[in-house]
Amino acid sequence: MPLQTGYRAISQLYAPGEVEKSRDPTTPFRFAEPVYGIGEWRSLHRITDLNQLLWQYHHQGDDYLCRSAVPVITEDYQFNEED
Repeated sequence: MPLQTGYRAISQLYAPGEVEKSRDPTTPFRFAEPVYGIGEWRSLHRITDLNQLLWQYHHQGDDYLCRSAVPVITEDYQFNEED
């Protein structure tokens, strides 16, 4: 399922008060758009570590992203091929 996982800057960083009618005129301002990723709904019985439910924030360059606190182990499924 698509999940919003963060934001990406689409403008330069403006000085505090430079952009009219911004929410907080004392904080630098930047226009941003949402970043989406693909997520998986996991039932509680499949969670082996509570940290799998928690996200941590990461800021890198113009990106502000949320990531899983620990790598999630994925399961490989094998399908029977019918002749």
